[in-house]
Amino acid sequence: MAGGGGPSPAARATVRGQQRLEIVFPAVAYDVVGCEPADSVRTGLPSRQPVERFRRYQWYVTAEFPGSRDADVHFMGIYAAFWLPDGVPLTPARLDSAFAATQLTVDEAAGEPPVTRDVVRPARARAWRDGARVRFTLEGVDAVGAFLRPAPDSVSFAWCQRDVSTASATALLERR
Repeated sequence: MAGGGGPSPAARATVRGQQRLEIVFPAVAYDVVGCEPADSVRTGLPSRQPVERFRRYQWYVTAEFPGSRDADVHFMGIYAAFWLPDGVPLTPARLDSAFAATQLTVDEAAGEPPVTRDVVRPARARAWRDGARVRFTLEGVDAVGAFLRPAPDSVSFAWCQRDVSTASATALLERR
C-alpha cells in the first residue's frame, strides 16, 4: 500500500507501552501538500449544476502483515484526510481546523483495491500540525494493539504532495 520510500530519520513511529502510539511525519511545507484535483458534480441535473474541482489532503501510516503483496495486500492503517475546493488555498489555520475535526481510527484493510475489514476506535486520538510536521497520537490498548497486530519492525508513511503525487517514507518502529 504505502512503502516505496526509503528509511527516513525525519519520520518516526514510537510505541510507549501498550497504550500509546506516536507518529511523526517528515517535515513538508503545507503549501506543497495535496493530491491531484478531482472533479465532482453537484447533486441535481448535471446540465444545470457546475462541476467543481476538489483537492484531497491526506496523511497515513501503515503496518503490513507478513506475506502481504500487491494483489493480496493486508495492512493496518491510520489516516487523516479531508477535501477542499481546488481554488481554496490551504493555510495553516485551515490545516489546523481540518486536523481538529479529524477522527483517527485504526483500520484493517486487505485486497486490491484495499477494502476495510475492521475499524478500531482509540480511547483518545489527535492529529495536528507541528510546524512543518504532521503528528498523530493514539491512546488505548485496543487501538495500539490493533495497529501492532502485524508485529511490524517498521511502518510506512505516505502523504499527498503536489510535485510527486504521493510521497512516502519508512521508519523503524521504536518500542519504549
